[in-house]
Amino acid sequence: MARTSDNADVQPRKRTRNQTKASSSNPHPPNQTPVQPQQTQSPPYQRFTSEEAEERFKVIQELDFTGERAFDIIKLTGYSTFERTLREKGWESLNAMVGKTSNKSIAMEFFANAVSEKTGSYVSHVRGKRIDFSPTRINRILGLPTPAVCDVERRRLPTNWPSSQEEWDGLLVGLMKEGTGWVRKYPTNNPQRIDTADLLPIPRAWASFILSTIVSTSAAAEMILVRVFILLVLFSEHEQMDVGKLIAYNIHDMITKNTALGHSCLINLLCQDAGVLPEPADVLLKSQVPITDMTMARLEKKIARAAPPEAHHQQHQAPPQEEYPPMHPAMAEYIYTSTNWMDEASSQLYIEPPRFSQQFAAMQIQHKKKPGHSYERFGSRDNMRNYFRVNRERAGQRERDIEEDYDYGENMDFAGILAEVPPQPDGFPHDDDQEQRNE
Repeated sequence: MARTSDNADVQPRKRTRNQTKASSSNPHPPNQTPVQPQQTQSPPYQRFTSEEAEERFKVIQELDFTGERAFDIIKLTGYSTFERTLREKGWESLNAMVGKTSNKSIAMEFFANAVSEKTGSYVSHVRGKRIDFSPTRINRILGLPTPAVCDVERRRLPTNWPSSQEEWDGLLVGLMKEGTGWVRKYPTNNPQRIDTADLLPIPRAWASFILSTIVSTSAAAEMILVRVFILLVLFSEHEQMDVGKLIAYNIHDMITKNTALGHSCLINLLCQDAGVLPEPADVLLKSQVPITDMTMARLEKKIARAAPPEAHHQQHQAPPQEEYPPMHPAMAEYIYTSTNWMDEASSQLYIEPPRFSQQFAAMQIQHKKKPGHSYERFGSRDNMRNYFRVNRERAGQRERDIEEDYDYGENMDFAGILAEVPPQPDGFPHDDDQEQRNE
């Protein structure tokens, strides 16, 4: 077994004589180092399939790698639900695939050479071997079921989303702590994400597994909407997911993006099956610490230390609303309709839209009207063509104005006039403060 240090990347120092190639019928248990072949291959092959791949490798060397995570079934004696779910879902090999370390060098070469392949293909090359990472191949090598319909993809279609806030909130019943739920940009909008710290212990453990082993991401503190659907399908008795497809899509997204990479253990398995051999100078990557009884105990303690439900509820109660004189309905309609128009205009002009309180934003959305059909809007083709002509003229003039203004600012910057921004005595925020607030 390779010895590791506290660093994420470690060099293999020593190999035992009893290392043998792991077979699919007897996968190594979680938290064990994947067995490496004794042979090493000299490089008679071309390491990179193109100059583009070689340049991509230089970028990849600077990117973070998110290690996968598994359930250590042997050390989860107090939580048999995890082993039972893995068995019912047919995910035993998916969980056992995650070892203590994996070959990071092989994974980096995989991602680098994949950039040279045709758009939309699920193929890469590593050390002269063709690597197929299609959904079918991933399901087959891990022994995963391939359902006729992936309910995660079905749930992701906006046409299948809940139609009310109550229905959205009902999806999280039994998964989240009391007083927590969806995170929304505006109170009446569709949800954007959940914070994983707000999940109850067992759902939180599954979320950690999902965000490291199925759809790898470095942002484990939150779960965006499309990933929450994976958690919901997991806890559903009648729904199924195509895990191979979710993983393949996730790997495909990583190929050209400068974000954290993942799936090193799976890539190693695919490469090993294709006959790729390690080399003495290869770097290893440590996987995340597996989920054990100790992990679950820590999560349970956090729940126990939380405030009582009554105090927690009072803490999150909205402050009492001030009473204002009633507004005439016509004036209210004018104000909210004008606000919606300002939002649309600012979007078209690429300028920061106005910001309002949550209470005002909720009323604003209630007065938002959908545009009618073009036939009703223009009444005749002549009016429609005149509309196009006027907008082209306005766009041309606007383009000239913007370019002149940009040139002026650029010249001022080169002259050093804008190099140092003086302090703002009026209390208005600087651009940096504005950006942080928007984030």
